[in-house]
Amino acid sequence: MGAIATGGRRWATLLAGAALVLAVGSGCGGDSTDSPDGFFGIAPAAPLTADDLARMERGNVGTLRVVAFWPAVQAGPTEPLNWNETDAFVAGAAAHGMQPIITLYGPIPGADPGLPTDDPSAEQIWRGFVQGAVERYGPEGSFWTEHESLPYRPVTTWQVWNEPNLSIFWEDRRVSARSYAELVALTAPVIRGADPDAEVILAGLSGRPSGKRSQWATLFLDELYRVPSIEDHFDAVDLHPYSRSVAGVRDRIEEARALMDENRDSETGIWLTEIGWSSPGRPGSKQVTTVQGQADLLAGSMGMLYDQRDEWGIRGAIWFTWKDDPQSSVCGWCGGAGLIAADGEPKPAWSRFTELTGGRP
Repeated sequence: MGAIATGGRRWATLLAGAALVLAVGSGCGGDSTDSPDGFFGIAPAAPLTADDLARMERGNVGTLRVVAFWPAVQAGPTEPLNWNETDAFVAGAAAHGMQPIITLYGPIPGADPGLPTDDPSAEQIWRGFVQGAVERYGPEGSFWTEHESLPYRPVTTWQVWNEPNLSIFWEDRRVSARSYAELVALTAPVIRGADPDAEVILAGLSGRPSGKRSQWATLFLDELYRVPSIEDHFDAVDLHPYSRSVAGVRDRIEEARALMDENRDSETGIWLTEIGWSSPGRPGSKQVTTVQGQADLLAGSMGMLYDQRDEWGIRGAIWFTWKDDPQSSVCGWCGGAGLIAADGEPKPAWSRFTELTGGRP
């Protein structure tokens, strides 16, 4: 359950405040040493200020997950693409030594939750959005020629959608791995047509959601593999292995890895574009712990993921999220999942994060 788990209006509001990032980032030409293999990253759930970005750079954050939210880019089916908000995040990442990866997500502009493939008339519009994103931020992207003062960090990893095993992302609340496979099969050729070397990753699958009509990640993934030749359309699986403990995270990953291997897909990697715990948060949630507990769980889980990266094929691990937001409506525990407190003070988890990256808190 991450930054866009409750739908687009929330994310569109967050993106709107990020314009400052572009103005600040464009004047920076420095490049920092990556965290180990660029392995550790952040998935922000709110706009990033200049101070946030500078702190991330000192902390040696390697990757920044950026959501290109379709209705925020294209106000209506016949409207032009407006990349200003996404530009801000990509610029901030590049200017401060982070590699941006982009999640392509959003319902049909002006429509209810659902996939572009739910409406045949929207499929071509979605293709235009996807192609526009790759042509904007990919290796030959117009963004880089327009911002030559920025370090060149083209987007080469593209994610198709977010948490499709959760019923809240479906118009009729009926999760369908086969329908999601249609979206992947529609999207991947567009990405690869614009950048043949691009890495296409599946949407993050929440481990064992309890919501009505939602599916566990392994059940969804198993059904996805039953779609003929679907594995030809993606290069990595993505997990959001939310659990009460580090042992639970291990279980979620090992379950998925075993399923992938059973489907003769052992060479395909795994991303974790969201992992995290909250301090504080709504009592009773498995993701809520103490401030020190959050730090310990971060160190244990992220350290394990790095140590096991070769055995499990882990491509990167991204913490959700950057800064606490007591007013967050994303999920019941999300408001306290930051590495930085709402007042701007670093939490113990931030120090543990920088110990892993080799940066400074």
